Amino acid sequence: MCCVQGVFKLLLRSLDAAQQTILRHEAGLTTLCLAFVCPVESLAPCHAVCVLSVGDSLAYVLSRRHGLREITTGSRDVRCERDIRDAGGALGPVRNGTDPELHNLTLSMTLVDAEDVVFLTTDGISDNFDPVITKIAAPLTTQSRDDRVDKDDDDDDDDDDDEAATETAGDDAADNNGQEMSGDVGQRSVDIGQSSGDGGQKSDVGQSSDDRHQRLGDQRSQDVGQRSGDGGQRSDDGRPLMTPAERHQYAVKEMERIVHEFELFAECSCSAQELTGIIVQHVLRLTDIKRKVWFFVCPSVSLSVCLSLYLSVCLSICLSVCSSVCLHVQHRN
Repeated sequence: MCCVQGVFKLLLRSLDAAQQTILRHEAGLTTLCLAFVCPVESLAPCHAVCVLSVGDSLAYVLSRRHGLREITTGSRDVRCERDIRDAGGALGPVRNGTDPELHNLTLSMTLVDAEDVVFLTTDGISDNFDPVITKIAAPLTTQSRDDRVDKDDDDDDDDDDDEAATETAGDDAADNNGQEMSGDVGQRSVDIGQSSGDGGQKSDVGQSSDDRHQRLGDQRSQDVGQRSGDGGQRSDDGRPLMTPAERHQYAVKEMERIVHEFELFAECSCSAQELTGIIVQHVLRLTDIKRKVWFFVCPSVSLSVCLSLYLSVCLSICLSVCSSVCLHVQHRN
């Protein structure tokens, strides 16, 4: 049995060791995602998955009871638009030639059952489940929290200016009314006498107030209906518009869908090795056209470079598969 706090300390020491190794070998930058599956005595038979992540490498759990979910959602705000070129953090000589960028260093934990599968991905895998990147949908941009705060401050300043202008106009109107008041006393007495016999006109005033409230209510309901219908908006080329949160939800569900399709075909639950193979093959199919276009556009690239790229992809697949298998085996034990 393990102490979760001790596991996270171990993961942080591993992070420091990786940073020192990169500097010692004068290597470049990299993201990092570590996962440790351990039994917890107080929560038996459940296990705890402790994850450390820096950058945009993500961790997921395929649960037999609850479906597929991401563990590392705390590494970024899934409700805001992000730049896929910015990983958010990295190990290596990012700052001052020695320090890493730990802006989105995240420690996450979740509970899993005995038959669940924990697997890790780089952004090269997870980004290709984003419907905007795969051209299935178009981005519906939303303001970030900082932009909303700045806009609210600007609106408050505008409101203050409007209130000051209104007060000035009100003072001018009061002065004019004061000048006209002395000459209108007789006329007002006549108007008062007439209004005493015209009680029906007062109901018209009340009716106009009711109409105004009704129009405001209709406008609000129309605005709410328009906001609730944002999911049906489409881009100029007919693709649906999706917010960042909807894109994240779609990516997780799409990953879960291809796993379930394999299980329906195989008529059994997929293993950790099969799961990673399914996901990698799906991404390879999606990016096949891009890789072919790149090859034909760059015919001057030597065969040795092409072979090295191919071997790098194969090595990445093997490492991903082995990582998932090791996690699954450790999980079973």
